[in-house]
This record gives sequence, structure tokens and C-alpha cells, in this order.
Amino acid sequence: MNRGEYLGQEWSLYLRHITVISAISCIYKQDDPSWKTKEIH
Repeated sequence: MNRGEYLGQEWSLYLRHITVISAISCIYKQDDPSWKTKEIH
């Protein structure tokens, strides 16, 4: 495996990780309407 292929795999895993985190946080914020005050405090 050359460097380009390795970086490509790392990048796709990174993007997938970010997508999962974003989806989970969106669901959490929808379930908990007080998340804005939690972030401020």
C-alpha cells in the first residue's frame, strides 16, 4: 500500500467518524432542549 492509498483510507475513516459524531450530537440536542443553557453554563 502506498502513501496515497493510506492517506485516502485515513481520510475516509475520519470523515465517517465526524459524520457519526455529528449525527449523535444532533439527536442528543433534539432530545434535550436545554443543551443551549448547558453550553453557556
